Amino acid sequence: MALSNRVISITEEAYVPASIDGILNSNVFTSRTFMREQKQWSGRQMMVPLQFAKPTSGGSFDGVGDFDTALQDTRVRQTFSHAQFYQNVSIGGGEASLNKTDGEVLDLMYVTLQEAQNAAMDSIGDQFYGTGTGNSFLGLGAIVDDGTNTSTYAGLTRTSYTQLNSTLLAASGGAVTFTGMATVMRGASAAGSRRQRPSIVVTTETVFDLLESLYQPNITSNYDALSRVQITTYSKPGVAYKDQDSLKGHQGFEALYWRGIPIVADEKADSGAMFFINEDYLHWYNLKGVGLTQYKVPKVQVDGVASEYNQVYPIQWSGFDKPYNQYAQIGQFIMLGNLISGQTRRHGKYSAITTV
Repeated sequence: MALSNRVISITEEAYVPASIDGILNSNVFTSRTFMREQKQWSGRQMMVPLQFAKPTSGGSFDGVGDFDTALQDTRVRQTFSHAQFYQNVSIGGGEASLNKTDGEVLDLMYVTLQEAQNAAMDSIGDQFYGTGTGNSFLGLGAIVDDGTNTSTYAGLTRTSYTQLNSTLLAASGGAVTFTGMATVMRGASAAGSRRQRPSIVVTTETVFDLLESLYQPNITSNYDALSRVQITTYSKPGVAYKDQDSLKGHQGFEALYWRGIPIVADEKADSGAMFFINEDYLHWYNLKGVGLTQYKVPKVQVDGVASEYNQVYPIQWSGFDKPYNQYAQIGQFIMLGNLISGQTRRHGKYSAITTV
């Protein structure tokens, strides 16, 4: 409706006291990674020993025997370097001054800080599915691989050390099947061990919906097994909650349950892929930055998916500086460390899924 100056000249505008996030989407894998146990970075590089061979100096013997006492090399070092990420925050002095008049609806500084922190976590979520190229953090593209995307990992070649290879399988004809899932699960697991197997499957919304359709013919006869399931950012690896609308402040993600582990959709996941992840062997190693502080932005109304998570990420704050030649405040959110898996063979990937 077009308004005349008779109304416009004497009627104030009103703002809803919330900023609506129209950009960011779900970031499930990143959220769970940061809310589980975090490791502390120490030293110039992190070294994770890997046993690549079984000692062969043993066996049956007769009488007093003739033992093989030769020394054997069975271990090698996996070497990890840290990476760095920043998200800038700039606030003009004049704009901040105007915001602090009696016309303030939302605090400009806090809204800008919240948007920057959310943007940082979203960008890091993209890197967590990448291959760690350039200055990026290591991601699932490098960790869950068999040499297809990354020929080396942790300073070692995957051809020389096949123990670094994850189980990868492309869907036959693009069709997702329980048989294909079982193949990846079996390849990434040690039979009979609960810890030596994937604890969660992360996939796209499209693949999640395709997989859900496989369950449909069995709903009537297996209702209890297929009832509503959730996981949270805080739940232990492999643990899901059934039929719980209230999770007492913990962020919940809708999930399917298969072989005792949850399957959850994440909009950051690679198209057509299911990642079988053993969370016991995948951790964020956090490096404390000199001159940086842990900082949680005071709660403000930035209404979007990131605000639902309600969690403190291991992101650090530089504080605001005032440039000598500008009337402004400038600071950075900074994250130091890396995503490390010392046991990559306990992960898997089911890819090229387009149909059922």
